[in-house]
Amino acid sequence: MKKMALKPQRVFLILVIGYILGLGGWYLLVYQPRVLEGREMDTAWEQIHQVLERVNLALHSLET
Repeated sequence: MKKMALKPQRVFLILVIGYILGLGGWYLLVYQPRVLEGREMDTAWEQIHQVLERVNLALHSLET
C-alpha cells in the first residue's frame, strides 16, 4: 500500500478550506443567534451559500 505524500499545495488547500468553513460556522453560531427564527433562516442559508461559493472560488484559483 502506497503512502500518500502530502504536497504543500494540498496542505495549504486543506488549511484554507478549514479556515473559511470555520469562520463561516463561527459567524453563524456566534453572530447569528436568532437564526432559528423564521425569516432569519433564509439569511443563514444565504450566508452558508456565500461561504461555499468562496470555497469554490478558492479551489478554482488554486487549480490554475
